Amino acid sequence: MRCIVPLVTLVMTALIYMAVYEYQTLKGREISHATDNVTIASAYLGHHYSSAAGHLYLLEQLWLAEEDPQLVIKAAERILQGQNTYLEIALLADGNYVATGGFSRYQVNGGVSERPWYIKDAPLGQYYVSRLYYSKSMESWTVSIVKVLNDRHRDIRFVLEINVNQIYANLAGLKTSANGYFYAVEAATNRIIMHPDPSRIASSSVSYLTGEQLPLPGKKDHPAKLLNYSYQGNDKFSVFHPVSRYGWVVFSGTAQSEILWQTLGMGVSTVALVAMILLALFLSLISRRIHQYGSELNEVRSMDKLYTQLQTMVREVLGSSQIALVRYDENTQTYQVYQSDCAIDKKTVRGLFADSQYRIQRLPALNDDPFVTRLFACQSCLRVPLTNQNKLIGILYIRTSQLLLPQFANILRNYTQSALNHVRLTQRIKNTDAMTGLMNKRYLCCRVEAQLTRDSRHYLAMLDIDDFKRINDTHGHLFGDKVILEVATILKESCDQQCVVARYGGEEFAVLFPASCGKQAASIMNKVRQRLNQTVISDDKKRCVVTVSIGVAAVEDSVDSTIARADLVLYRVKSQGKNQVLYYQERLYGDVGVMNLVKV
Repeated sequence: MRCIVPLVTLVMTALIYMAVYEYQTLKGREISHATDNVTIASAYLGHHYSSAAGHLYLLEQLWLAEEDPQLVIKAAERILQGQNTYLEIALLADGNYVATGGFSRYQVNGGVSERPWYIKDAPLGQYYVSRLYYSKSMESWTVSIVKVLNDRHRDIRFVLEINVNQIYANLAGLKTSANGYFYAVEAATNRIIMHPDPSRIASSSVSYLTGEQLPLPGKKDHPAKLLNYSYQGNDKFSVFHPVSRYGWVVFSGTAQSEILWQTLGMGVSTVALVAMILLALFLSLISRRIHQYGSELNEVRSMDKLYTQLQTMVREVLGSSQIALVRYDENTQTYQVYQSDCAIDKKTVRGLFADSQYRIQRLPALNDDPFVTRLFACQSCLRVPLTNQNKLIGILYIRTSQLLLPQFANILRNYTQSALNHVRLTQRIKNTDAMTGLMNKRYLCCRVEAQLTRDSRHYLAMLDIDDFKRINDTHGHLFGDKVILEVATILKESCDQQCVVARYGGEEFAVLFPASCGKQAASIMNKVRQRLNQTVISDDKKRCVVTVSIGVAAVEDSVDSTIARADLVLYRVKSQGKNQVLYYQERLYGDVGVMNLVKV
């Protein structure tokens, strides 16, 4: 009996030590996760500002060339069609104010100074960002990016209103844990720009001015800083990062109590009985390993690494040998199993979850889930839905493991959906052409490479705008940009969801699409060519009809050889008078003189 008290004391001391150590480890990982969040948000906002400034620059050049307000607004309307974060674009010139949506006011010299975005002494030739204000006409909180023309004798400004709510929707998935948060503050006024609670927008931030600001542990030179503060009696921490171009500061963090409860939840059940100590240590070990692998999961920025890390995590920690990761593809509007041909339409998949309640479920061997039927041969498994703002962005399936207790499943879910959000945002930036909004060359090559391993027959079409240099020389580069944007729009409208439409570079585009044979592939592309031929691209003074040359080749052997074959027949079209579609036949490889030609 004498040894029981010191033994229990020793065990309790060990548990307390482990709890403290676990708390410090979890907090360190939460800080690291929050640092990743604000770094990604800062990069996204910088990219967004550059894109907006580029659009204003194009409008400025159009004004300098034509000085036609209606022409500028017409171009602005086209810009708004492809940008969900823009609310309105306006031109203030010599006291006259015209905007997209048909709004105009003339001779408003006296009233324009009252507009929240107007700064009288703004530097000429520069951009500036307004303070946060509420747009009654748009019924939304907004800031404006304003470009002042470099003209000392005339007050000419281009105004682009930004939809702050939509920007937050794009970044809302960047939170540390289930109850973590992401928000942004206007540095000059300390007013909240973005926040999970819409009622807090435009109110003063409690944390930014009153909290204790510290350098990040082990990262003294990092632009992000650590902030400890108290709000409504709760101790919290945030990592914040300045966004100089907008004059904002972005924050990501969580309550200290949430980390504490996560720590206590791992070992509290072992205190009652000494007999449960080993079980508690076992559970704590699994939890630590989940958090360890989860921390590494937050570092990945590609689907390959995310899938590999998940496989390792589930195998090493939970003892399950098989997983399937399903992700939502916005281009095809289908849910696709990673590293598999299995893809199911959005409506069918979302119908698996009653009333959009995305709960973790243990599925029996016989169930109506089509992914389980195809992937696990009707074996029991755990289904873990992955969401962002209550929208289903993916599903993780795990072959049933007896070690996967509910609390572990929730931790796994939080880490996985946070990592998937990071990957989606990173890939969206990497895979999109900034000018046209189409996929870029990098994404196209990845999709062609993936198609090489599949059974379905696909073709690659390379499209080149005929005589594009002459269009630029005749009508100017701004009109040339308009031609590229118009062709991109028509290509996207002409191709269905099974196609990948990309801008390959300059005036060259590419389409990856399914077809049963080369003749059918050429016929599909010929319809696209005919639609382009029927489109007149014009502004108030210039107009042209665009023709394209198209080379088509089957996707086979390798990415490079597929592109080379499509290019080969594209060059043949150029030499045969342009404005045609030519497809490559494998048996005649290298002999382009007798390839089948679709006449126009």
